Amino acid sequence: MNIKGHPAIKLAALGWTLAIVALASDGASGGPDLFAGQDKVLHAGAFGLLAVLYGLGWPDAEDRPRRWLTASGCFLFGVLIEIGQLLLTRTRSAELLDLAADLVGIVAAVVLLPYLFPTRPRETAA
Repeated sequence: MNIKGHPAIKLAALGWTLAIVALASDGASGGPDLFAGQDKVLHAGAFGLLAVLYGLGWPDAEDRPRRWLTASGCFLFGVLIEIGQLLLTRTRSAELLDLAADLVGIVAAVVLLPYLFPTRPRETAA
């Protein structure tokens, strides 16, 4: 089964976007840190998954993920989240290192995406 462009992937992408917004605006810390830099690892994972879901949910005409368009959109979303934390919340703060972690996750996802979900060769009509 080819999951690229499947409605369930699109729904998961939109749901994950909303989850990130909710988590970014929540005042709770999320519990104790298990290791130094845990917050940044979570940022990279959250935005890496976001890039995978959008890359798979809206592939191009040749069924390839729109990798760099996806990366740009996800990074812009991260920038907007940080601006929102700066201007709209009292319990959260904007951090450039959060954006850097977001970018690491996004780039890792778009680089690995074609290896994890290769494009099938097109069948030619005889």
